[in-house]
Amino acid sequence: MHVPFTRCVVMVAFLASACQMSAGDRAVSGATAPAPGTRLTADQIRTDLVGKTATGRTSSGGDYAFYVAPDGTFRLRELTGGGRSSDGTYRITSDDQFCATYTSLGRTFCYLIYKDGKTYRSVLDGQVATTYTVTPGNPQNL
Repeated sequence: MHVPFTRCVVMVAFLASACQMSAGDRAVSGATAPAPGTRLTADQIRTDLVGKTATGRTSSGGDYAFYVAPDGTFRLRELTGGGRSSDGTYRITSDDQFCATYTSLGRTFCYLIYKDGKTYRSVLDGQVATTYTVTPGNPQNL
């Protein structure tokens, strides 16, 4: 699996000082992100992302769609480069991170989410991993 594609989780995603992670989770670091806009709180992440589809582009230029289901699962499909897909589970932490565990990788990535107008950015390890917009529901049938 292409690493930048897997990091696109979301969109909606998110980084902070540290979420409580198991040994297989990837630690995040850095309190400042180079993303414009306002960093979302856990409640704002829930409101803005759960039950919705993020469509956007990874930092490496790949287009994707990412559905965040209300049941704690997500489904992701690459829209360019062969249409690969992935799925997994997510959690939104009390320290305002979106943590996605990819089934295919067995790893968790935790992101900070920023919003600037209608544009969202997921930040991982202090870098913008994805830029996306959000649509209600699951119009891509992910």
